[in-house]
Amino acid sequence: MRPWMLCVMMVCLWGLPAAPAAAAEDAEALFRQGNAYLQQGQADQAIAAYTQAIAANPRHAAAYHNRGFAYAKKRLYDQAIADFTQAIKIKPDYALAYKNRGLSYKNQGLPDQAMADYHAALKIDPKFVEVYDFRGLAYGEKGQFDQALRDFNQALKLNPKYAASYEHRALIHTYQQQYDQAWADVHAAQGLGLEVGPELLKALKRASGREE
Repeated sequence: MRPWMLCVMMVCLWGLPAAPAAAAEDAEALFRQGNAYLQQGQADQAIAAYTQAIAANPRHAAAYHNRGFAYAKKRLYDQAIADFTQAIKIKPDYALAYKNRGLSYKNQGLPDQAMADYHAALKIDPKFVEVYDFRGLAYGEKGQFDQALRDFNQALKLNPKYAASYEHRALIHTYQQQYDQAWADVHAAQGLGLEVGPELLKALKRASGREE
C-alpha cells in the first residue's frame, strides 16, 4: 500500500465518531464523577460532570436527574425542573424524578404541580415511603387533614421507623386538638432519634397544657 493511501485511511479513521459503546462508557465515568462531587457537596463541579455525561449520552436519564438535583441544591429550581422533566421524558416510570420535581415545584410555591408529581410517583411506586410523607405535608398545608393523616399512616405502615412521619402526624393531631395522639407521635419520633422541631413542641405544650 502506498504511504499516502495509508495516511488517508488513518485520517479517515481518526475522524470517525466514537463507537456508541465507548461513548456510553465515557458517560458512565463522567456520571460517577458527578456523583462523587455531589456527595462531597460540590454542586458546581457535579453539574459540569453531569453536563459532560449528557453530551456523551443524551439519553442518560440519571445524569439529567442528578444534575437537576444539583441545581435544586443551589436553589436553581427552573433548571432543576427542566432536568427532571427531561429525565421523565427519557424514562417515564422514573418515580424519583417525579418526587424531586414535585419538591422543586413546592419550593417555587406551586403546590398543585407538586401534588400532581407526588401522585404520579406513587402511581409508579406505591411503596415510596418518602413521597407519602411529602404528599401528607402538602395535604396538611392545604388544610386537608384527613388526607394528610392517611398519607402519614401509610408511610408508617410501610416503614414504622420513618421518624419524620411521626413528627408530621403529631403536627396534624395538634391542629385537630388530639393532644394524646400528638404527644405519642412526638415521643415515637424522639425515640427514633429525631430532634422534634421546637415550634411544634412549643405549640403542643401551649395547646395541651402539658410539659411532657
